[in-house]
Amino acid sequence: MKILFMTYPLAYQNPGGGEMVIDKLRESLIAKGIQVDLFNQWEHKISDYDIVHYFSTLSWETWDFISQSKVKLVLTPTSWPNDGQGNLLKVKTKRFIREQLDKKVCLDNYIHLPDLILPTTQLELNKLVNYYDLDPSKLKVLYNGITPPPPAKDINSFQEKYQLKDYLLYVGTIARNKGLDRAIELAKRVKLPLAVVGQPRKGEETYFENCKDASDETIHYIGRLENGSDLLWDAFRGTRCLIVPSDFETCSLVALEAGSLGNNVLITQNGGTREVFGEFVSFFDPENLGEAEKSLRSILSTSSCNRPLESHIMNNFLWGNISQRLLDFYRKLANS
Repeated sequence: MKILFMTYPLAYQNPGGGEMVIDKLRESLIAKGIQVDLFNQWEHKISDYDIVHYFSTLSWETWDFISQSKVKLVLTPTSWPNDGQGNLLKVKTKRFIREQLDKKVCLDNYIHLPDLILPTTQLELNKLVNYYDLDPSKLKVLYNGITPPPPAKDINSFQEKYQLKDYLLYVGTIARNKGLDRAIELAKRVKLPLAVVGQPRKGEETYFENCKDASDETIHYIGRLENGSDLLWDAFRGTRCLIVPSDFETCSLVALEAGSLGNNVLITQNGGTREVFGEFVSFFDPENLGEAEKSLRSILSTSSCNRPLESHIMNNFLWGNISQRLLDFYRKLANS
């Protein structure tokens, strides 16, 4: 079986969680003996492959060509449409108008082309079905995963390099929707240092500068750390709590990684986080920092080790298991 991974052209210019999912799935599938190529327009011919797996809902115009090439198309949408019942009529009215004005510029006209769509949670699946009027039988949940953490060493490289201890941690792209300003405010309220690991998304430089203006000497900007590096794993190991203060998260890879070490996690309630993390983390409304502060203080007053979360993640969210589920989907689709 030959699989071709594709995504929108500028995806890897500022790599984040979406790119990591692509890389880790490919790595895990190759380890199972499956040929998986990353699309190179100068080298690869789509019709040479059994399945094209497209990540993202950007540059959807290519899906029509893939479909016409008689190659099976799988889509990982990473999409969170607003499907509230109060605005569904408005959404569908606007969709009808777009479809009548121009048949070629609307995602709604292409989202039905994939043979299989793989949202990362059941909640995302339901939203996609409702918003785009999709056939539910064409959608299957494929959770995100992580690589098992490496064994701890005698010396914590992150704490030693940055001279930090008893700190809170933010890991991820710095952008308004990711809520770094909320993490800064929470750290100030509980009077603990905050280590910020990540770099600003292109176009978010002003937001980043505003965050730095709101910071004091207890907010430490580390920059981006390579995924899977000892420094990043040790950053997770050394923290009192990982804070994920986003507007919403479809899953949160960094929360999976931190939790796999038994870290405590304070995470946004918006998105698919409750489905993924169950009762094992603390949730909060990102618009209610008073509530978040109470939850954080409760976390800090208890043991720093969250073994139930560690077991939950290690038993359910490793890439080896996730990629096997994906491979089963591929084989069924190829034989259909």
